[in-house]
Amino acid sequence: MDEAHPAREFDLDDGATRALDIALETAGAIGDDQCGTEYLLYGVMATAGGDVAELASMFALDPLRIERGIHLLRQHRFSLDHDGPGYPPLSLRAQRALLT
Repeated sequence: MDEAHPAREFDLDDGATRALDIALETAGAIGDDQCGTEYLLYGVMATAGGDVAELASMFALDPLRIERGIHLLRQHRFSLDHDGPGYPPLSLRAQRALLT
């Protein structure tokens, strides 16, 4: 993990760091200007196993369904504030979620 990686700001285990990596990569690939909680949820569901995966299936949550929701959200709030290399910044809500 490089020094600019956002996971360095938080006390995350390996699984949470992988979920954050997926969230950041997905937000960047989609072209969003921030990595918000919707991307954190996507990262968690993409790496889910055990009880988390079972709970997610009870609520019909899977990465594809979450990604569809992200695209619907983006139709309502699109900007290109982040168009450079690297990860998009974490939204304030996402930062708070990672601290809890």
